Amino acid sequence: MQRQFNFSKIPSFYIACLFAVGIVIEKTINDFDLTSSLALFYTSSIAISLGILLRKTNSTIQTVLIFICIIAAGINLTNTKQAYLSQWKLATSKQQIIGTITSDPKKSHKYLRFYLEAEKVNIENKWKINRSKLLTYVHLDSLSESLRKGDQIHFESRILNTQKNKNPSSFDFSEFLAIKGISQQCFVKTNQWTLLRRQNFSWWKKCANGLRDYGLGVFAKTIPNQASFGLLSALVLGDRRNLQDKTYQSYQETGAMHVLAVSGLHVGILSQILLSLFGLVQNQSTIWEWAKAILIILCIWFFALLTGNSPSVMRAAMMFSLFTMGKIFFKSSSSINTIGVTALLLLCFDPFLLFDLGFQLSFLALIGIVFFHPLISKLIQPKNNILKMVWDLSCLSISAQVLVFPLIISSFNQFPIYFILSGLLAVPFAAILLNGGLILIIFNIISEKASIGIGKLINLFAEYFIYGIELIQQLPFNLIGNLYLSKLEMGILYLFLICIMLYLDNRKIIFCLFGLLFFGSFLSLKNYEKYDSLHQNCLVLYHHKNGLIADYFLGQQCYELNPSHITEEELTFINQDNRLSKKIEEVIKIDFAFGFDSPHIKLNKEQLNIGTQRLIYLNDQFNVPKDIQFEAEYLLIEKMNLAKLAKELSRIHADQIVLLASIPIWEIKKYRALLGSKNFYSISDNGALTIEI
Repeated sequence: MQRQFNFSKIPSFYIACLFAVGIVIEKTINDFDLTSSLALFYTSSIAISLGILLRKTNSTIQTVLIFICIIAAGINLTNTKQAYLSQWKLATSKQQIIGTITSDPKKSHKYLRFYLEAEKVNIENKWKINRSKLLTYVHLDSLSESLRKGDQIHFESRILNTQKNKNPSSFDFSEFLAIKGISQQCFVKTNQWTLLRRQNFSWWKKCANGLRDYGLGVFAKTIPNQASFGLLSALVLGDRRNLQDKTYQSYQETGAMHVLAVSGLHVGILSQILLSLFGLVQNQSTIWEWAKAILIILCIWFFALLTGNSPSVMRAAMMFSLFTMGKIFFKSSSSINTIGVTALLLLCFDPFLLFDLGFQLSFLALIGIVFFHPLISKLIQPKNNILKMVWDLSCLSISAQVLVFPLIISSFNQFPIYFILSGLLAVPFAAILLNGGLILIIFNIISEKASIGIGKLINLFAEYFIYGIELIQQLPFNLIGNLYLSKLEMGILYLFLICIMLYLDNRKIIFCLFGLLFFGSFLSLKNYEKYDSLHQNCLVLYHHKNGLIADYFLGQQCYELNPSHITEEELTFINQDNRLSKKIEEVIKIDFAFGFDSPHIKLNKEQLNIGTQRLIYLNDQFNVPKDIQFEAEYLLIEKMNLAKLAKELSRIHADQIVLLASIPIWEIKKYRALLGSKNFYSISDNGALTIEI
């Protein structure tokens, strides 16, 4: 077997990996200042240069110095990016800002939510340039509903720093925003904003939006079925606004979601078809080779513009432009090397992309396909052409999943069982619908009548595709849900997979042994978690603005305390990941209106007894005869009238007081003054509290 990871043949892949290590070090440790990272980079660079000039440096030492230099470059660039973002950070006070909406506005409760890039900020009655990015909420009304991506607005609002998620194991939205360079947010009232300019785009973005709107118009006229129209709009133009919820769920549960998000699959299909078409011309002249490369790359970037130039499409367009150049001019170029070059260029442009889920899934899937597809496809050699195609598509689906499955489980807590079946449908149908959709748009310019006929045919293919995916969804055990992988477990799994890849690459038994060691460590960790979950006995008080939201974990049972009656959707966001991490198999809901009595937990109007711990839940509705005195280990206080709180405190004796998250941070001082020197814990300040019972 020819080695795929020979350093001399794929240096850019290793450089990209080392560069990524530098980014991770800077982001994780966050302890390098710009001066020290530059000093590390230049010192190692000078040492390498002197070693080459004097020819006295040991090759091993020189290699280590090169590695240090590349890692230092990653640290330095990440540091520079963070310094650039920090210089535009706004003061946390009321500000007047002029900025442009950079994302499609979405409805969120009583607000319209979008990303905004500031252009100017009013400081001491002078407008100054500012390039900060803000998560902006505008009060929802008939006027704000008309706002669109690209609109320029003027508004006044108090700027707030985004807050980390203060619940255990939950998705951290502030970290997600930080990857996009956003660390602040604001809430804008109805009378505090003004529209200055519609569609404040650069010329090429206006061109892209115009093309996209034209394509949507063509599909609306020629595709009669609404579900097919939504699918085609998403697949060809990257517009998922018309996608039906039922269709979206079917593709999500069968592992075919990558079809709906225009990215590497679509650009790869397009570039492969273009290479095949241009390959029909038997001309080996240099002029034709250059013309072919330029035309294919222009078509790829035209498609990127047509689909709205989203980051995932731009990444794929860059990658397949390099692939095209490699295939045309460097017949023996390594695909892994091209992946490395693309990743390196993108990370140089924005090092925070490394932490973007789309970026991670794209590159891991591509590396998996390039490395594992040749190995898996050799296992069986069907002679029948149809069986050969089916086997090849199955190998493609399997190889794409090998490196992404730990990330999928860690991110979505589920894994589709029939991803091979959905892959067998997805690739050919995606190719037909993608090319059919593009042909439909082109034919509409030539003849509208012809486009209606083509539209009916494409509509038929789309209906069959949707029907096929829905059939797969209805198969028994189509989805394994309620899965959980911690970051440590995911890291160990990836170390195991890397060892397996290294073993398959050079057949050294040491990598196989290390792989077994990591896999054994993973199994041991999972078994320990299982054992720990059987013996757990704790109460978790979550961070939520409504007040008391809590889970009592006893073994693999969970008693849910939800007196605020928040919706199941909100509750899932708060505690689902924590319950999965605790290996919960049964949830028992406790209704505060009727009380509860069991050997482990008792609830009445006055107090809550969990095991040996007594808790008092105090709010404005606390109405117990004044002559009753209470003693408890914990007193839970919701936002309430301070005069009433002072009276109730005189007859309640608790070891620790917990201020629930319904009390906002800016009001904590009032409660602190009232409580004096008493031992208390603020959930608004410090996040969720875990009490061992």
